[in-house]
Amino acid sequence: MKEKIKASWNMFKKNWLWFAIGAYISTTIIFWCFFFLEFIGLTVPILNTVLYPIAIVIAYYGREPKYEKIITRIVLVGCFGYALSVPMWLITAYLLIVAPWAPFQDLPTHLRNLFLPLLMIPTYGLAAYLMYRVGKKRDWKRPSTY
Repeated sequence: MKEKIKASWNMFKKNWLWFAIGAYISTTIIFWCFFFLEFIGLTVPILNTVLYPIAIVIAYYGREPKYEKIITRIVLVGCFGYALSVPMWLITAYLLIVAPWAPFQDLPTHLRNLFLPLLMIPTYGLAAYLMYRVGKKRDWKRPSTY
């Protein structure tokens, strides 16, 4: 039994890309069917359709040493920059618009609705710049996991 498990694991390690592509195709079909049957909203199938191939490409090319710095830059600046910008945006929006002492609290509703998403642009820029500086300081090396 141990030999069968080891053999199937070795086969999976060699052909992981095909498993990932098959999982992408099946989840995409399932999510779009669920959307058309009105079980889920539109965001889930669209995010699955767009982000899953990007994750497969990053995982495939991230294993090669010549693409390691590029993939690390994309992940640090793009993904971690966005993940850092969301809490920054929420805090900034609360301090500037929502709080009782906020300077822009008296704005009309249509200007508040315009100002909130536009506030995301500078916070993402700041977070991406911070992550760029962190990556440059580390010489774009990913953290050692082994």
